[in-house]
Amino acid sequence: MRTLTIVLLLTGAAFAQSMKFAAPCDSSKQVLSPAGDHLAVQCKNGSVHLLQLPGGRELRSETPNTRVATHEFSPDGRWLGLGFNDGTVEVWSATTDAEPVRWSAGKKPVELLKFSPDRQLVLVGNTLDANEVWEFSGAPVKLATLSSDFGSFTSAAFSSDGKTMATTGADTVVRFFDTTTWKQIRENRDLTLEPFAVQFTRDGKQLVIGGADGQLSVLDAATAKTLRKLPAETDPIDQIQVVNANQVVAIYTDLDGRKPPHLKLWDLIAGSSTPIQIEPTVTGGGIAAGKIWLVKANTQEIELSTGK
Repeated sequence: MRTLTIVLLLTGAAFAQSMKFAAPCDSSKQVLSPAGDHLAVQCKNGSVHLLQLPGGRELRSETPNTRVATHEFSPDGRWLGLGFNDGTVEVWSATTDAEPVRWSAGKKPVELLKFSPDRQLVLVGNTLDANEVWEFSGAPVKLATLSSDFGSFTSAAFSSDGKTMATTGADTVVRFFDTTTWKQIRENRDLTLEPFAVQFTRDGKQLVIGGADGQLSVLDAATAKTLRKLPAETDPIDQIQVVNANQVVAIYTDLDGRKPPHLKLWDLIAGSSTPIQIEPTVTGGGIAAGKIWLVKANTQEIELSTGK
């Protein structure tokens, strides 16, 4: 389900900056780094390209023997992680010419990668039941295997200080882990349907969760207790993006794929939402330096623009 990458186009937004450059391929997905200085392009032929911005200079590319199942930038944009269908993980440096770090994390597709903000650590989850924490500052070392009642984690988020990691899973349990010991320190079992997305608020005091129930649940990060639930939609929530201290965007996706996704900007304090318009020609992007970046790509050209 989590194959869609959407960038936010707010109604009436004016775009002050733009850049265009030659496309390395006919791409299906483009992800902007959190720093806004790199773009990861996943091509329809299976290749992956890391481009430097502005200008689109290619820093690294690879045509793997097995398809890339997911890719994710680290919070500081220094690293790009690739998860492959054969269980391999590869980490590219976006800032140096260092050779990629590559290791096997099992034989099932890697569908979840989440980097710690303060160390060279990454959570790896596959479609079977493996939830592993790896350090890649040198030769990759597995630090911990994290368990759930069944299945792998569906999403994960680190607190901004890196001291706590929260996960959701197919067993519907929300778990909090101490990243020093990797021991579970609390959990929440209030959800009855599978969650797909989780994010800490900017201050780290609350956790926002969305999934198959189509509504945002807000938890107290210190106690794991449910504080409130916002009004539900018919479609499941596939992704959550934090905009500022009090607002998040929820991306709702039709499981059957018969209608396009829709987005809402939620005020967590007021509990109110505003629909967000998306141009149909937008194919990727991200939020960097407090601005919304849009990507439009075709077989010949990639165009990026950013709002004020």
